[in-house]
Amino acid sequence: MLRLMIVLLAVVTWAWSGFFYTAVMQKPTPLRHQMILSNAKFGNILPKIKQAWKRGYAITDIQHAPRKWMVVLSKHSGIKEQMVIQRRLMSEVLRAFDEYQSQGWHLSRIANGVGYWTMVFDKHGRAHDVDVVVNRDKAWFEVRLRRMIKQGYAVRDIEGAEGYWVAVVEKSKTAQKIFAASDRRGVERLLQRLWKNGYHTRLLESDDDWYTVFERGKRREKVIYADRYGDFVREIRAYWKQGYRIVDTAVARR
Repeated sequence: MLRLMIVLLAVVTWAWSGFFYTAVMQKPTPLRHQMILSNAKFGNILPKIKQAWKRGYAITDIQHAPRKWMVVLSKHSGIKEQMVIQRRLMSEVLRAFDEYQSQGWHLSRIANGVGYWTMVFDKHGRAHDVDVVVNRDKAWFEVRLRRMIKQGYAVRDIEGAEGYWVAVVEKSKTAQKIFAASDRRGVERLLQRLWKNGYHTRLLESDDDWYTVFERGKRREKVIYADRYGDFVREIRAYWKQGYRIVDTAVARR
């Protein structure tokens, strides 16, 4: 029995070692104070999120890593009120989107983990004309997103999980470009090229392949890569002291 437990632990450890953490940090941004909450169970984080809301923080990023939920909260985000719900099925996600949208709530972030889609809604914030794009076909998903960007939409969030690609988009005057890359090296080449052309990174998302969304405008930018969560948070805190703020995070396979 002990030998079996050791073998299982080794398998799980090997599986986790196939992932790494990424954060995009920039300055200057409107965001001020930030914090990161993490726990294996989202229910254990929720009371701390509610406490942070009372102190003027808002969720500006949410991500699920192997056995860990990560939530970034920020002050001066322009968001006045938030709520978080979880749904299991995509059909339930779409119904919830329509239901809460009709009540004046706007979907801002979506993440999948442990069989649940976690949806973050804003109210009385800056979002308007928000829509959601969902498809199982990655090629169609890319075509649809590029078409919506040309029609004046901006991508707020992207999540790939359970055979779906999901994007949250909103009407915006912000100029964006979206690119796909097959690995980290491809992403790094994209970053260097777009930075030189006057763009900064808005989103990074990985589910085997990468999606990178850029916006027009130069900012000082750092992209952090770390194999261990503890190292990841230490690097983030070091850049916080230099005035950088988290814009987006991702967890990717090697």
